Amino acid sequence: IAIADNVRGFIDKAYSTTEEIAYLKDVKNFLIEEQQNIVVDTAKRHPYFDLLYITRSADGMQTATSAGELADRSARWWFKQMIKDKEPFVSASYYSVNGNVPVTSIFLPIYKDSELVGIMGADIKLDALQAMVEKFSTGKNSYAYIIDGEGIVIAHPDRQQVSELYNYKTLTKTLLIKDENGNIQKDDNGNHLTELKEIEVPEKLKEITEKALNGETGIAEYVDSDGETVISAYSTIELPGNSDNWAVITVQKKAEAMAILTKVQIRNLFVAFALILVVILIACWIANGITRPITDIVQLMEKAAQGDLTVTSSYKSKNEIGRLS
Repeated sequence: IAIADNVRGFIDKAYSTTEEIAYLKDVKNFLIEEQQNIVVDTAKRHPYFDLLYITRSADGMQTATSAGELADRSARWWFKQMIKDKEPFVSASYYSVNGNVPVTSIFLPIYKDSELVGIMGADIKLDALQAMVEKFSTGKNSYAYIIDGEGIVIAHPDRQQVSELYNYKTLTKTLLIKDENGNIQKDDNGNHLTELKEIEVPEKLKEITEKALNGETGIAEYVDSDGETVISAYSTIELPGNSDNWAVITVQKKAEAMAILTKVQIRNLFVAFALILVVILIACWIANGITRPITDIVQLMEKAAQGDLTVTSSYKSKNEIGRLS
């Protein structure tokens, strides 16, 4: 599916840019001022980054960030995972501390002389992915969406599913907890306080989600929440690093798909009829070109034969007259 290729290309580009920073000498040597200039400049040149930051692996303290204040990140889930696994990865969707919006992030280890000295992090805005699915979607009758490795919707024509982190594997959505004044609440470590609520989706859709994330590609038919029969195609998106697969899923109402198929079939019939007619005309033209010379030769031979007969008859008549005389 074209969307899957576009998503993979977008993530590869962001991953490569983040990786280049992690390999820079000034970053490895933790030259603070240079690190800060690098992340700020990179964020300006690549607006799809929501935030770029560098963290010391020894204590979890940030040493550079493209926006906001430096802070201790040792309690963050991604810091703990990187210290434990020491493997680069693209994360599932989550609420960013910087913007309180869903993002996905790239995390890479920073090594100096084979020693882990830091973590390079990059939060990616989901706007670019959202633009992709909206480009390929034409309303409720036909649309596409993207899910991350945990089954969370990260791009969908229904933006509420993105903002509330709809999860098609756990059949839940995540809501930010707010106080009576509408302020988003956080715990002592700065993590968002959230609550899960159940969502209802067709069982077949849950099955499709699991197949796509397990590396399968295919087409399935099911009845959606509105009672409409739809045809759904799904495809895996393999990401760089030690990352879980993402997936892209397209949905089209069966009635519309069949109508399009009928139009295509009718058009193909007209095209086939036109081609047959053209072939017949060409065949006639070729046949005529072959038979005409033969016909002309036959006619000439007939004329020649008739001429010989006339000469012979005249010759015989003269001989008979001569004998009589």
